[in-house]
Amino acid sequence: MAAAVTVAGGAALAMLLRELRALRRLRRIEELRGEAGRLSTEIVTKAGEPGHAERFAGSLTRLYDGRADLASSLERVRDHVTDAHDDAEILRLLDREVMGPLDRRAYQTVLRASRDTAVATALSPAAVVDLAVVLWRNLKLVREIAALYGARPGYVGSMRLLRRMLGNLAVAGVAESAHHVAVEALGGSIAAAISTRMGQGVINGLLTARVGLTAMHLCRPIAFGPDNRPSMGQIRKELLSLPKQVL
Repeated sequence: MAAAVTVAGGAALAMLLRELRALRRLRRIEELRGEAGRLSTEIVTKAGEPGHAERFAGSLTRLYDGRADLASSLERVRDHVTDAHDDAEILRLLDREVMGPLDRRAYQTVLRASRDTAVATALSPAAVVDLAVVLWRNLKLVREIAALYGARPGYVGSMRLLRRMLGNLAVAGVAESAHHVAVEALGGSIAAAISTRMGQGVINGLLTARVGLTAMHLCRPIAFGPDNRPSMGQIRKELLSLPKQVL
């Protein structure tokens, strides 16, 4: 009995330590995003001292040290960041070389998850199954996006992220938008043939996409700018093609 209690206590302590490390890493991402925001403001207003971006570049590259998928990108940053570059150039370099590849992979992950959710809920036999599928797939998506950007949250961190995202989402607006777009994008004869289940699947897929795009915003160490902000365009087009493919 004592041995079982010891093992259980050790497992609980190990889990707690993992969660604390995960939350600390998530906080570090948030700190970096705040630093990048202040740096961008300083660049625009010319209020900061030169060299801040170089220090930020060091912090960002340390976050991703050991990532084989980013090794070449980090090497290019280290090779190109010199005293000859101003802060704006360094920030653009980081955004293009380090964040760009992660953004493309994250967007494809969101696209895949939204499609999976749409198909799974369209084929599920009951509403309670829909709910379970959506919750599971959204939580999995949050963890995938966070890990991709370097947050690597545990269960507690994932739930914290998901709560923050759900607080930022207008679910009713997503459903209304999905219905409006579906009616406009699909021909009348096809729209009439779409089952209620398929329509609900598309709406759930759009909701999952919203969750995934919000996760990208929350987990990215450098905030998106107006020129590289991910949109729902490709995802909406993919989801609206599902009824035609099924029919």
